[in-house]
Amino acid sequence: MANVATIEVKQQNLLATLREFFKTLLRDGGVHALLVPQRLPMKNVVMPALVTDPEKLDGADPLAPVFPINAAKVVSKLTRRPVDGPIAVVLRPCEIRAFIELVKLKQGRMDDVILISMDCLGAYSNVHYPRFAGNDGESSTLRFCEAALNGKGTAVEDVDLSPACKACEFPIPENADLLIGLLGMDIQK
Repeated sequence: MANVATIEVKQQNLLATLREFFKTLLRDGGVHALLVPQRLPMKNVVMPALVTDPEKLDGADPLAPVFPINAAKVVSKLTRRPVDGPIAVVLRPCEIRAFIELVKLKQGRMDDVILISMDCLGAYSNVHYPRFAGNDGESSTLRFCEAALNGKGTAVEDVDLSPACKACEFPIPENADLLIGLLGMDIQK
């Protein structure tokens, strides 16, 4: 049976709460490194980044409705050889499924990898995301999550989720070691 815990959302900011959780994992959780979607400082872009310093997680944005690359391939390359210690990786459910397939093909290893995922709300295409996010990616992520979780939909003006996300039948990660549930939860508490 799985253990269940609740994380209190501080100051009604889900992203800040997740960042603090990830910092705690790096500081106290016995995790050597964390691969997490990170907002790059020079552009309004979110890319997977391998972080070893908890203080470098201020740009982490695992809920951003975009993924320019499938991080399963990144995890595959990181794990082909033994690593120095446990690595936690924050992946979408589809990325976890892709990584598991790569492991089956001997293109990655599950040893010392902690799979972290959350209920996926979908993502915009790489063309549409910059129009959606504008110049303030963090607040656009929070707006997206609030609209999606409150049933207001994800379409904004002429921007909607990518066709693959619209057709996805498995937005809940079944193979994650650590699941952060969002669907049906009050993200303000």
